[in-house]
Amino acid sequence: MSTFHRDGTSRRSFLQLAAALGAGAMLPQLPAEAHSRGRAHFVFVHGAWYGAWCWYKIVARLQHFGHNVTVVDLPAHGVDQTPVPQATLDSYAQRVISVLPDTTDPVILVGHSMGG
Repeated sequence: MSTFHRDGTSRRSFLQLAAALGAGAMLPQLPAEAHSRGRAHFVFVHGAWYGAWCWYKIVARLQHFGHNVTVVDLPAHGVDQTPVPQATLDSYAQRVISVLPDTTDPVILVGHSMGG
């Protein structure tokens, strides 16, 4: 059951709007040259209990719009075969650094949960 405010909006619609505005405020601003080319290179890092596979929907959409995308499996996650005891914060950082592209396009690093 929604709670309605005096102006007729529901709490749910208010929270959805606030979330959308908050997410929009957190989106990175691409440099002007990226806008002219219309592309960027996104690197996605998954959270705990996930793998690179979790980004499949957003990867397809970004590629459809001409962006380059790299997804990474952190050590001992997804299809990576690293033994769990060897998965450390340092090994996670090294894995992300190893997949950062050498490109003239702006790189946007996106991390979810533990991957952030």
